[in-house]
Amino acid sequence: MLNICNQRTRVRYLSVLALILVGLTGWNTLPLHLSGGAVEAATHTRSLTAETLQSASGTVANGRIAFVSRDVGVVTNAEIYTMNPDGSDRRRLTFDPRQDDEPAWSPDGTKIAFARSGIPGTPRSSQIYVMNADGSDQRQLTEIREDRYYSHPTWSPDGTKIAFQNTGGNGSDGVFVMNADGGDQRKIFQGGFYHPAWSPDGSKLVGSRDGLVLINIDGSNPTQITQPPTPFNPATYFADYDPSWSPDGSKIVFTRFVDCDFFDCYESRLYVINSDGSNLTLLTRQVNLGFPSSPDWSPDGTKIVFGNTTDLYVINLDGSGLTNLTNTNDKSETSPSWQPLSSPPMVNLIDDEQFFVRQHYLDFLNREPDAAGLEFWTQTLQGYLSACGAADNAEANTCRARAKAAVSEAFFVSVEFQETGYLVYRLYESSFPESSARPRGLPRFAEFLADARTIGAGVIVNEGGWEQKLEANKAAFIREFVQRAEFIARYPEAMTAENYVAALLATAGLSQTGAEKQAALAAYGSGGTEGRAGALRSIAESKVMFTKEFNPAFVLMQYFGYLRRNPNEGQDSETGFAGYDFWLRKLDTASGDTTRFNTIEELLAPTRTAQMVEAFVVTGEYRRRFGTD
Repeated sequence: MLNICNQRTRVRYLSVLALILVGLTGWNTLPLHLSGGAVEAATHTRSLTAETLQSASGTVANGRIAFVSRDVGVVTNAEIYTMNPDGSDRRRLTFDPRQDDEPAWSPDGTKIAFARSGIPGTPRSSQIYVMNADGSDQRQLTEIREDRYYSHPTWSPDGTKIAFQNTGGNGSDGVFVMNADGGDQRKIFQGGFYHPAWSPDGSKLVGSRDGLVLINIDGSNPTQITQPPTPFNPATYFADYDPSWSPDGSKIVFTRFVDCDFFDCYESRLYVINSDGSNLTLLTRQVNLGFPSSPDWSPDGTKIVFGNTTDLYVINLDGSGLTNLTNTNDKSETSPSWQPLSSPPMVNLIDDEQFFVRQHYLDFLNREPDAAGLEFWTQTLQGYLSACGAADNAEANTCRARAKAAVSEAFFVSVEFQETGYLVYRLYESSFPESSARPRGLPRFAEFLADARTIGAGVIVNEGGWEQKLEANKAAFIREFVQRAEFIARYPEAMTAENYVAALLATAGLSQTGAEKQAALAAYGSGGTEGRAGALRSIAESKVMFTKEFNPAFVLMQYFGYLRRNPNEGQDSETGFAGYDFWLRKLDTASGDTTRFNTIEELLAPTRTAQMVEAFVVTGEYRRRFGTD
């Protein structure tokens, strides 16, 4: 086995070689000389095979609840969140101006299928998407077609297929099935069949045609298991919707709408029946529940979660223990789906080298990896880990953690991230001070993510034309940025060039007499939108702004990239910015004044001394995004 000195040398050599060959890092002012540094924390890495992934499923435990949250009175704002089964630790997963609805967990609890409506160019449509459990890697699965409302996705028990409904009219109504990657889309049932749910044994779908109907998975043999009375009588009529199978397939919970007339129904209740339609049992006997709907079972089969247009509730199977999980006055929260978890899982996906690398492309560069980059960095990480040896001891484990951190650091200091995500950060820091909307003056995760995706759209460093694409993106984005209402409110368009630049420098914390002022005034030129954008860009891209903000940005990106949240949210919601402050103090103490540095290596050295990246890549919160600790 290599001794620790040889391990350090090997990891350092591989880091430098990687940066030279791939060119993932670089900046137009600071020369980059990245080395592996000291090896400081511990973790294990294993390669996941198809066999080990398949064996990861075991007994099922109750995971997080996905749901839809809307601002009260705002019908166009619908986003998907998750929370713990007790209502704590709310996390927003989607940040899209379109409406996201009807989340459905995959059987292994790693992905969420959902419906998104309001697609640009085809507003009268909705499509099926899928994303990871943390909201990353959102992919559209269905084809955009006008007047096609694809909705209510439901997974096959083995996770390989998704069924969904279409309510487009003109003879297009029906149920479709497709592969989990969107391939092989085909209609299996013609006509109205709403809110389909796939049976745990994989053989049937249950859906609504006023009453509940079972069909085989090929659409054959429709069998009515609840039937509204005919002819119509308001005193006895009902309509059954939102069916959901119990985990063992023996029962179905559903919403029954009652108190109906020719126009609508004015009350709803939840019922449970056996899967053959027998033993109808009222579940929600409580009054003042509004319209209980969209029920879903806990994966262990002991509870049911449901919405009532305002809040989410959980209830025991005998109707007892009714608990309000959300208690939000300004939100309308609906469509809960309960995550199944393997307990205990045998593997964690992030321990796979290729998965680890791909996730960094998604989390830091907001894109799928290009094939060459994925192969290179996977092989690089495998080389780092191989250099650490196979021993299971503190020295080897420390080496493995540093090896992972060396790859992770490369994404933060890459030219692609510096010119997209880090530039977005510096634009905010140059523009907006601390406020209630931005505690500590830091951009919030939602706005940062949306803007980083915009400025980096279509950019893959080292592919043909990438520099021109990046420049066009940056110019267009900054022009749009300075035209935002919030920016104009702080920097009115009537400001003189001198006053405008002085105000930006004050916000950025830069000298009013330094070279940055003269450069910004020169970039302002003849003014207007182009001039205001040019001055802001000049300040944000200045060397002093780059080096001054490196430490706070580096800390913030640990939360944005690894944990996908703001520093004062999640498990830090009660302590606020204590964790962020802890890491920033460590970096500032180790580095001193960062504006004196001239290389990325100098800027990165304090982060290695602080063992910061190692701490985040092995933390339980990060690992729980992909499995368990």
